[in-house]
Amino acid sequence: MTSMKRCVAITLIVVFSLGATPVIPAAGAQSQANCDAAIERLDVETNKLSSDLDTDVRALVKDEFTENGLKEIRNRLKEKPASEAAFDLRDKWQKFNSWAEITKAFAVTMDDLSKCINTRGCSLLDFAKRQNKATELWIQTLAEGSLNDAGQRVAKAASILKNYVGRTLNVATNGTLQAVNSCVTRFEQQATNTTVNQPSGKSGGGGGAAKTIVLVGAAVGAGLAAAELTKPKDIDTSGFTTTGGGSSTNTGGGSSTPTASGTYSASVVRSCTVGSVNSSPLNPGFIEPCNGATAGGSCDPLNFTVTVSGTTVRDCGPWLTGTLQSNGQFTGNYNGSCGSSLGPAVSGTITSTGGTITGTNVLCRGNNYTISITLRK
Repeated sequence: MTSMKRCVAITLIVVFSLGATPVIPAAGAQSQANCDAAIERLDVETNKLSSDLDTDVRALVKDEFTENGLKEIRNRLKEKPASEAAFDLRDKWQKFNSWAEITKAFAVTMDDLSKCINTRGCSLLDFAKRQNKATELWIQTLAEGSLNDAGQRVAKAASILKNYVGRTLNVATNGTLQAVNSCVTRFEQQATNTTVNQPSGKSGGGGGAAKTIVLVGAAVGAGLAAAELTKPKDIDTSGFTTTGGGSSTNTGGGSSTPTASGTYSASVVRSCTVGSVNSSPLNPGFIEPCNGATAGGSCDPLNFTVTVSGTTVRDCGPWLTGTLQSNGQFTGNYNGSCGSSLGPAVSGTITSTGGTITGTNVLCRGNNYTISITLRK
């Protein structure tokens, strides 16, 4: 199966100073021993998935990255945190998460296929036409044999995949993926303290104070890693209204210290326009209907608190992830809409008293989302 490519933009902020290094928030609570155990467990569980699946099914979810990628991630997590290692770790971890998303989608496909086989009038060939080419051809081979044999093979694959997704990839049940995700975040946060002393460029004695380059980009990566911890899955159409038009804006610049700091209350108004590809589940290439995390609970996607500290913006979900620039401009994602780990892109301004963050008519997994977030102290 061709790997799904995910493009993630990570902003790298380079700060030149002659004085002290900016204070970076403390790293996560995961210990090195816990991280070693978590990545080992993820490797074992993923290899077990490969060995449990029949060869023909395994070929549909196989990714060349997974064979050595987890070992490379494990080796990176054992290294001394540094900016270059953090960015390489982020790249490898995003690739594994892309494979995980494909695997979760394939688990749903196998479950739906099992139901189709056991439903009178459901055509395997019609079902196959709505899949990618490799899966379509595999389903066609099922149709060539007996329905009973096909049912047993699909039921076996569906059960194995469901167990793996639930045990390993499901963040709602504190799956193994979430534990490793915390370790990646920990590594990136520690890497933000890395400094590189550069010579002043003058030869001879008394050449002036050395400039310190502080790489803060990994802090953004830490926010992206946290985004994987909560993925909106429930469809809550009652929380949506239909709007359209406009575009998301993003401004930057500035060099002063952010005036935004402390805890804010956030209220969200979200809407969605179904894209043409998602107008019917029977359409080739169908992805999903308008999708949003269900409102309510202790961490409501429509009403939550946001804590701002320096360039870091955090909440309970995290529904809002991104980075705050020194002039108060925020860029990131609202992850309470769309079935992707990173939701629609949003941007805006956060000040000492509040702010507004928006994204208008933002395309995400085939649908157009409009998000308006109001922050108040």
